[in-house]
Amino acid sequence: MKILDPPAVRRWARLAADALGEAKTEIDAINVFPVADGDTGTNLHLTMLSAAEAVESLPDDVDASVVWQTLSYGALVGARGNSGVIVSQALRGLAEVLKDGPDLRAGLLRAAVLAREAVARPVEGTVLSVLESAARAVQGVDADLPEVARQAAGEARAALRRTPAQLEVLARSGVVDAGGAGAAIVLETLATVISGTSAGRYEVPGPTARVSPLTEVGAGYEVMYLLDADDRAVAGLREELDAMGDSLVVIGGDGLWNVHVHVDEAGPAVEAGVRAGRPHPPWQRGTGRRGRRGGRRHRGAVRGVRRGRGAARARHPSHAPRPAGRDQAGGQRGRGAAERRGRTLGRRRGGGDRP
Repeated sequence: MKILDPPAVRRWARLAADALGEAKTEIDAINVFPVADGDTGTNLHLTMLSAAEAVESLPDDVDASVVWQTLSYGALVGARGNSGVIVSQALRGLAEVLKDGPDLRAGLLRAAVLAREAVARPVEGTVLSVLESAARAVQGVDADLPEVARQAAGEARAALRRTPAQLEVLARSGVVDAGGAGAAIVLETLATVISGTSAGRYEVPGPTARVSPLTEVGAGYEVMYLLDADDRAVAGLREELDAMGDSLVVIGGDGLWNVHVHVDEAGPAVEAGVRAGRPHPPWQRGTGRRGRRGGRRHRGAVRGVRRGRGAARARHPSHAPRPAGRDQAGGQRGRGAAERRGRTLGRRRGGGDRP
C-alpha cells in the first residue's frame, strides 16, 4: 500500500475500535496512574468507536480529505477520559497531515506534538511518551509506507515496556501505562491495515504485582464538555481551569473544543466554560465516589455516561454540533445554574484516567 485511501482509513478505524474493544478489560485492569479507577480501556474503545462510526457513516465516494476530517471530528466529539481525549488529539494530528498525502512520518510527529500540547502538565511514562517515541523512531527513515508503519508500531510497543522505568507508580504496581497500551494498539492496527498482514490479538502486558483495590475516601469530579468558543477564549479558559484542578486536557480547534478536567466542585468549572463560550454535554448524569488505592488518595471524578453507540453520526466535519438547549448551556448564567449544568455533564465516580 502506497497511500492510506478512504477504504483503508475506514478499515483501520474499525479494526482499532474492535481491537480496543477486545482488550479493554485487560487495559482497565492495569489502570493505576494517577487515578486507579479501571476505565482507561473502556474510554479508549468508546473514543475510537465514535471515530469509526463517523467515517463509516460517510458515502463511499467522498475523498480522503473528508474521511480524515471526519475521523478526527468523530474522535473529538466522542472522546472519553483523559487517555481518550489525548488519543483523539493524536488522530487530529494524523488527519491534518495525511488528508493531503501519504507522509506518515510527518503525520506521527504532528500527532505527538498536538497530543503533548493539549495536556496542561505532561508526565513522562504515559501515552504521551509512547506517541512521541513512535514518531521519533521513524523520522529520517528511508522506507516505504508499510515499513514506516511497522517501525512506528514496534517502537510504540518498546516505549510501552519502558513506561514503568519512567513512572514510579507503574513500577511499584508492576504494570505498564494503560493509556500507552491503548495507543500502541492503535498504531499496531494501523500497521496491520497498511501492510496487509494480520497480527491476531493485540497484546496487553498484564500486571506483575498485585494492584490494590479501590476504596472510598470522599468526593470529587471529572468534568467533561464540548465547547463552542474562539481560540483566544480557550487560552483564557485553560489558565482558569488549570488553577482550579488537575488532569486538564483541552483539544480541538476551529471553534469546537473538548474540555476535560478534575476538580473538587463541578459548578465553577462549567461556569468557566460559559464565560468562554457555549458548553454543551454529550453525556448525562450519574453518581460515584472518590477513591484510594494502597493507602494513597486519588482524586475522584464526574464521569459522563455516553448517549448511544458513537457520539458522531453522519455529519460532515464542517457542521457545527446540534445547538444545546437552555437546560444545557443557555438560560441562567448564575452560579446555581452552572452547578446544575455541572451535574448534567457526568456522574461522580472513583476517579478518571489521565497522563
